[in-house]
Amino acid sequence: MDTDEQLETDISLLGATGIEEHLQENVPETIMALRETGIQVWGVTGDKTETAVNIGYACRLLEEEDLVINMSCGNKVRRPLSHGRLAA
Repeated sequence: MDTDEQLETDISLLGATGIEEHLQENVPETIMALRETGIQVWGVTGDKTETAVNIGYACRLLEEEDLVINMSCGNKVRRPLSHGRLAA
């Protein structure tokens, strides 16, 4: 049995909260200005896919016709990196 399953037994939710973060001023306009000049703008994030895509649309980094590529890695590197290479 996983630790979370052991700990989260016979509990009741007493309350919940949510936080909405707002974009800084002029982010959508700045991104559009960069794109209009031909500069490619990329976004890389560790957010959940749904969150990242929603932020992408909100800041106009993404438009309806854009291709969204979602990549993930099932195998995590467990050894530390040494000068950009896996340690032996």
